[in-house]
Amino acid sequence: MKIHKLAEEAMYKSIAYAIMSVKQGIPEYQVQRIRKEKIAATRKAKLRLSNIKLKEISQIMRIKSKQIKH
Repeated sequence: MKIHKLAEEAMYKSIAYAIMSVKQGIPEYQVQRIRKEKIAATRKAKLRLSNIKLKEISQIMRIKSKQIKH
């Protein structure tokens, strides 16, 4: 699976939360802290990815010799 580097941290936090939420013997405050970190990382990743402009993406793809039609 390929993940954009700006969303990598959010993916790690999401995986950590998924594991911690189903494990037995972990205090609830730790699970809630991981959940808040996951939500913050997801929000930050969305903001970072929304700043990518279409012209920048098409220019990068042209450099990689991919065919893109506007």
